[in-house]
Amino acid sequence: MKKHYIFCLSLIFTLIACSPSSNSNSNQQNSFGYFDMIYNGNMLQYSEWSAEKDGSYYRVYASKYENNSERNDISILFHEDGTLIDIQAYDRDILNYYSAPFFIDNYLDFSIVDINASDNTLKIQFNGDLSFNRYVSVGSGSVTVNSSVYAEFQNISPNLPSIASFGTTATINGNSWRGLGRRDETPDYYYTEIQGDDQYVIYLHVPKNQTLSTGTFNFTNSNMGVESPYVIFLYKYNEDLGENYDNMDYNSSGTMTISEVGVNYIKGTFSFTSVDPNTGDTVTVTNGVFSERYR
Repeated sequence: MKKHYIFCLSLIFTLIACSPSSNSNSNQQNSFGYFDMIYNGNMLQYSEWSAEKDGSYYRVYASKYENNSERNDISILFHEDGTLIDIQAYDRDILNYYSAPFFIDNYLDFSIVDINASDNTLKIQFNGDLSFNRYVSVGSGSVTVNSSVYAEFQNISPNLPSIASFGTTATINGNSWRGLGRRDETPDYYYTEIQGDDQYVIYLHVPKNQTLSTGTFNFTNSNMGVESPYVIFLYKYNEDLGENYDNMDYNSSGTMTISEVGVNYIKGTFSFTSVDPNTGDTVTVTNGVFSERYR
């Protein structure tokens, strides 16, 4: 997790659709600040923007209108510690979303300039490439963005879904790591793809056909569902491949403790070791703590 703080963060405090709801009373649009964007070499004049705080997460959203028709919009979701969780830009000229590819930090430089608790303002900067397909590296199907944002934020409306209590932290090979999950499923499993902004992605698998329970479980992803109903996979994006990052799935084994199971969420801790099946390189994951939605 790369942090780019230009000034000290002055506030100590997952797909994910990270634009604030249009019916939220918390939105502040066009009343303060700026949202400057150079999009593929062209300056965009955004018509409105808004920002909101959801626990330790922040969402920023902007739209551009021409002739009473929305043309482009962009949404950013990040954590106060500097982890960029997600960024998406919708280009209505070609009716397509551009997203930050996996290993965001390799393609896009994101900086928290300032978060000011006294006047509820934030400043961020980002520049780099967004991809036509988030599962591949950037190339011909990509756009370049360069933006500076200064906005007033409001606390998320209590009437809207919150992600404040969700997220995962761990230590990977001695480095602090943070991610937030995206939910999906197979015929047999619910799985949560927990992505941060670096090359690692953690997958949490939860079975559909078993009653989930608390407890401590040993697991291996090569023996999924036999030793434990819960399994964790580690993936590492390899930029040298220039293609789908999940070609680099690691053989993982370790221990997971489930402390709470809700209707659609699960909480617990984990530690495991993952081995690159091609090179034998080892990745050690310790101090894992998670609270994630699984369905």
